[in-house]
Amino acid sequence: MSTTITGCIRQTDGKLTFTDTACEVTLPACLGAVGQLLVYHEDCDGVGESDGWFEVCIGSGGVLQITVPDCCGGEWLPFAGGRTNWVCALLNWGGTLVAGGYFSYRIAYWTGSTWAHFAGGMDDAVWALADRGGTLVAGGDFTTADGNSASRIAYWTGSTWAPFGAGMNGDVRALVDWGGTLVAGGYFWTADGNSASRIAYWTGSTWAPFAGGMNGAVRALVNWGGTLVAAGDFTTADGNSANRIAYWTGSTWAPFAGGMNDTVYALANWGGILVAGGFFSTADGNSASRIAYWTGSTWAPFGAGMNSTIEALVDWGGTLVAGGAFTTADGNSANYIARWTGSTWAPFAEGMNDSVWTLLNWDGTLVAGGKFTTAGGDDAYRIAYWTGSP
Repeated sequence: MSTTITGCIRQTDGKLTFTDTACEVTLPACLGAVGQLLVYHEDCDGVGESDGWFEVCIGSGGVLQITVPDCCGGEWLPFAGGRTNWVCALLNWGGTLVAGGYFSYRIAYWTGSTWAHFAGGMDDAVWALADRGGTLVAGGDFTTADGNSASRIAYWTGSTWAPFGAGMNGDVRALVDWGGTLVAGGYFWTADGNSASRIAYWTGSTWAPFAGGMNGAVRALVNWGGTLVAAGDFTTADGNSANRIAYWTGSTWAPFAGGMNDTVYALANWGGILVAGGFFSTADGNSASRIAYWTGSTWAPFGAGMNSTIEALVDWGGTLVAGGAFTTADGNSANYIARWTGSTWAPFAEGMNDSVWTLLNWDGTLVAGGKFTTAGGDDAYRIAYWTGSP
């Protein structure tokens, strides 16, 4: 995917610039090799194409033009005034953007021009969101929702928040609709009063355990082509050795080879490829700096990886995007967010000024949420979207 910009070369105070036909964009220009004009697009720096420099060509009608990848033509923009505190979860709920976190009311939706609340919201953080057959579900640290008792998990009735059974006795950190079955993971060890060690599913009337569960927190869940995959802090699953990641066979939890040597915070199904991100430095005994993918028999690294934790992964129209606490990716500057080009990790313009905790492909638009207060160097309080394409 690419965008063609038409315009003309101007000289002002001895400097060449390329100005688009609508006079909305002015870019630096210079003389290259004999007979060559070059234009620099700052948002493409480090992506390739001569490190942000593009050759000016003559298009139809004799007009000058440059062609840049769509992913370079974007910028980060805020959603109105953003959120007053951290954004921990994002969801595309039937086309509506929903955000959960530590901010006022803890859950809100985007009307198209402003943020609105779902009734009275929750009394503590929302860490996970899911769409269960059109029903909005939220999980987190809370014990009340819209003033009603709702122990760490609740659903939206259309006018108020209602509990899911008796809920959990500890935080819910991950939710997924697994082929019509709602699955929750977190720090809890009981669900609906039943033993459910860190993971449980909704039967339609109560919460039930997955065999023996895990011995540590479940922080991420994904439906990987029909297979339920869980990841987090644990080192055993159903009593079997499973270092930080495991899959459900239908009757028990099984490991993915040797797993990881530290916490997995994020999972993604990237075009059928299972990808894991976190704080680990090895995967299946292989060097894999915070990110790895499953080859079918072992874990393999993505380039040189990141210099700190990955907390979010998303398949954005075929492009894998990672967010977290890192500031370099593949050795390149990438402030808290980066995309995989097919051969290396590249930044999104200037990135953010603090951690990205959640990412969403919102009907083709990439949305990021977290701790940051600027995105692309401009104010964007805890949530922002990228105007370019994958």
